[in-house]
Amino acid sequence: MGFNCPLAALIYQLTGKLFLSWGWANLIMLAAVLAAYQVLLSHYIGRLQGRLVALNLSIGTYCLVDHYGYGLISNDLGYGAMMFLSASMYAFKMLTFLMVAVSVLDMEKGRREPVHIFRYISTIALIFVTGLSSGTYILFIAILPAAGCLMLKILIANDFRRVKLPGVLYIIGCGLVNLAGKKLAAVCFGFSARDSGMNWCGHEQFWQNLGLFLTGYPQALTAVSPKSDIPIFSRTGIFMCAGIAIVGFTVAGCIYFFRKAAKERGGQDSDLLLASILLMNTAVLVLSYSIYPGQESHFQIRYLIPLMLGYFICVGMWVDHLNRKYIASHVCCLALIASIAAMDLKSDHTYSSTKTNYDQLVQLSNIVGEYSDTKVVYFYGSQPETQVASRNMRVIDASRIYKQVMDNGSFLHWGDYTCYDHPEDYPGEVLVICQSGHLNGTLEWMAGCEYLGTFEGWDMYRMGENRIYPL
Repeated sequence: MGFNCPLAALIYQLTGKLFLSWGWANLIMLAAVLAAYQVLLSHYIGRLQGRLVALNLSIGTYCLVDHYGYGLISNDLGYGAMMFLSASMYAFKMLTFLMVAVSVLDMEKGRREPVHIFRYISTIALIFVTGLSSGTYILFIAILPAAGCLMLKILIANDFRRVKLPGVLYIIGCGLVNLAGKKLAAVCFGFSARDSGMNWCGHEQFWQNLGLFLTGYPQALTAVSPKSDIPIFSRTGIFMCAGIAIVGFTVAGCIYFFRKAAKERGGQDSDLLLASILLMNTAVLVLSYSIYPGQESHFQIRYLIPLMLGYFICVGMWVDHLNRKYIASHVCCLALIASIAAMDLKSDHTYSSTKTNYDQLVQLSNIVGEYSDTKVVYFYGSQPETQVASRNMRVIDASRIYKQVMDNGSFLHWGDYTCYDHPEDYPGEVLVICQSGHLNGTLEWMAGCEYLGTFEGWDMYRMGENRIYPL
């Protein structure tokens, strides 16, 4: 999660309120991302109108429908949740991505003012932290595309002198710092990012991977639904037209950008960098197999976020260069603004009307608190609602350990701690909570459970000693 988590922890020391602290951390990161994005936009878009279009596209929540079809609350991995809502797990990565792009462009222009030197150093620090938490992620989405930009400059000009030595050394330094962060995380903390296990996409999965990638951007904008269950003339179906329109404007923007870059033969460093970012990120997503086991029909649309930020720049450039003499230009601008406004209004309504059972879980934690001798509580059941409740209770009640036991007896360690995985670690009294009627006695340890009662659909049991072994 980069910096959001430690920043929220720091604010928590001042407020003592967890959700408020995380909200402030997200707001601070959002402000930093938008500031960096605005600086990057200034390299591409001259008029304020075009920059505002790109900025408004970048802060959309894009949540007309559930992105993956299995619950916004249980696992929301859409653009808005990844960037500035919920856990906001991609905000720090995208801040680093944008800072690399800005620093490379400033370096190529030979800017050496104190503010730019501070920016270069800050970018190096961000890259190191990202290397610790995400491995070589920033290397592939930003640093290698920056190196590709320099290579394009050399090939187009047929002259090595087209690039400046400080820029080359800076990009090499960024790559080495990123690798150093990844290595330090492995050596000192025993942590290995998911990139270490990525594979090339095989020929049998290539076309499926390509198809999922092509539909990923419309899915990220909720212009399409993961399931064919939304009537066209329903309220949601009508608002999906806004997402479809934004996809169309994005296609127009990308066509305009690449035609401009080809016509000018890469005369501007900024165009070469954006082209390199778009092409290399596309190649990484198409040629690598990033599908999770058992989710072959789902494309992890959060991987598209760097590309989406690039697409939004293209749309802003296209708007910036529309000929104002033609009525069609004004119609296109109005249609784009209306689409963004409609998408935001309906998406915000979806988020505001989607509630967790926070109050219920607070009451449940108060009941658990009546058993002062119990330090470990198990949630039993593979239902998404049970898994979400187990995770939320860790936040609501920090005085106890809450663990998730699946129907087959195994422990779920997706984002979970591994302490007390064995009864020997904590042999004392424990509580078991499950959905009403779900404890069916199929596992051996269930025979030792004493029924305590039911609270709003949750059955509670007590065991005098811990006998729950992971299977």
